Amino acid sequence: MTRIVFPEAADEPLLVELLVKPGQRLEIYCDPFTGAVIGARKQTAWLDWIVSLHHNLLLGKLGRAMTGVIGIALLLLSLSGLINWLFGPRNWRTALALPYPGPLRRMAYPLHRSAGLWMNGILIVISVTGIGLAYAETVKQLADSIGGGTARVRKADRSSSALKGEESAALPLEQYVSATQGALPEGSMRELRMPERGGNAVTALFSMPGDLRSKGSSSVTLDPASAKVIATESFPSMQPSEKLFYVVTLIHFVEWGGWPVKIAWCLFGLSPTVLTATGIAIWWIRRRAPVNR
Repeated sequence: MTRIVFPEAADEPLLVELLVKPGQRLEIYCDPFTGAVIGARKQTAWLDWIVSLHHNLLLGKLGRAMTGVIGIALLLLSLSGLINWLFGPRNWRTALALPYPGPLRRMAYPLHRSAGLWMNGILIVISVTGIGLAYAETVKQLADSIGGGTARVRKADRSSSALKGEESAALPLEQYVSATQGALPEGSMRELRMPERGGNAVTALFSMPGDLRSKGSSSVTLDPASAKVIATESFPSMQPSEKLFYVVTLIHFVEWGGWPVKIAWCLFGLSPTVLTATGIAIWWIRRRAPVNR
């Protein structure tokens, strides 16, 4: 057992993740009251592939850094397009209106301009938050330097077996749950992550009053051998600058607003495709235009 996701509502099941063998995981739904297995979660390998492609281009840490470079390029293109429009002839009514259907030569530039202006703010938000997620450690270090370090309820105990990297036997699940709930009694446990190999700590994620994310941004770290609390981190007690990373995650993955907002965000995500296609069309039309000598 590597992970348990607790339900946010009483009528939802537990989600338990099992490591069958290296590289192969099984997720099952369980009744939160009786523990009875309800069924296995349907495997969606194609969706996992898309997520990995989006997060790290299927290249691990190198790919994650490359997605940050792509985010920077998107940000520069968005800003340069906005600057180009601001310093050119401006007419809000014609700029924001969609062009009338007609030949590609006539529609390409108005469609490119209108789509760019309508989507520019969203593209800047997507690119900035994507850069923050790609370079998460840099963002955290910057937040720490601004806010003076993470406000922890309890500092890490360097004598624990988890931090020393020693092998340790797993304890009954109830001991971990009881220890984490005792560390943050005002919070609601959202997820419990078990060590996949000896020497790793047990981590519990909590949702606290005032937390921006329903999945929780507070955490409790336990020694797997003794269920002793190694460290706790409470979201409400963090400095404003330290909450920046969680705000970035909240915005980029649309962990707010429900399905209508998520669907709208997906449609906004298609705008780079429209801008790329119309931009190529503009370049091609101008390239083939006759040159006056």
